[in-house]
Amino acid sequence: MRRARLWGAVLLGLGCLLLAPASRADSDHVFVQRIHVLGGASAAWGCPDVPIPPAGECVDTYVFFANHASVIGGGPVPRHSSPRFVYMSTTRVTFDGVHADPVEAVTLREGLVEGLPEDAADVDIARLGSASLDVSIPMDDGTVYDFQGTWLATGERQHFGNDGPNDSGLPVHYNDSCFTTNNHPHQDFRTAEMVGTLNGNSVHSYNFAIETPAIFDGHYLYQSVMHGDCTP
Repeated sequence: MRRARLWGAVLLGLGCLLLAPASRADSDHVFVQRIHVLGGASAAWGCPDVPIPPAGECVDTYVFFANHASVIGGGPVPRHSSPRFVYMSTTRVTFDGVHADPVEAVTLREGLVEGLPEDAADVDIARLGSASLDVSIPMDDGTVYDFQGTWLATGERQHFGNDGPNDSGLPVHYNDSCFTTNNHPHQDFRTAEMVGTLNGNSVHSYNFAIETPAIFDGHYLYQSVMHGDCTP
């Protein structure tokens, strides 16, 4: 879990295609969702910055923000007027000292802000070379996270389809007598380094994990058809 967490680990507000069981209907039911991510960044910090943390508990904090739009059905996707959001969470994790992933994770607090002001977040969408965020986030336990962070890319730009770090787990194509689906994500990202402050305390992203932090963008197309003449 700790290694695999990139932007797709949260993807709040971007939507999710649920494969519901097929049932008999008079006609085919078609579902189409398109998602555009016009720049975003993620980072995590807090636990020992090593591939396999020592046995015991530590506290991990995660931040993720993006400029995105999601449209179901037809119509244009408003790429340049799409809403910005930011999500943060703090989790108490327990490691066994043998494996990279924790054996237990308990969310202590989390918060989501949608509709960020334009000057609160910035991403170099042309090169994915840098990003910044300056925001105060009300958390669900009544506290407030005052966060400022700057990302600088450390790796080359990478492009993925369904095999990328934001893998939805959906097949590229599937078809049977009841259901057909086609799913086509396009993901671009660069690994990066984040330095900043959280409530006045200095924070620095993990170095060991190539997946976090990152600067990213992408676009996604999900299509499914429930066949009306299906006989389960």
